[in-house]
Amino acid sequence: MANQVLNSISRDEEERARIMRDEKILLDYYSGINYAKRTGFEEGLEQGNNHRARASYQSPAKRKIA
Repeated sequence: MANQVLNSISRDEEERARIMRDEKILLDYYSGINYAKRTGFEEGLEQGNNHRARASYQSPAKRKIA
């Protein structure tokens, strides 16, 4: 009887550890995805701002006037 309880507890602990490991893997994965999105968005904003700044400093002769 005691061996059955001990084996059950051991299996439960192994299952808990496996679930925690899997959760950590998912959390790390989604954190990496969010970081990449945020970094890409910030870089895009910076590039857009740089492009806009360069366009505003062009001489009137270089600007396309419609």
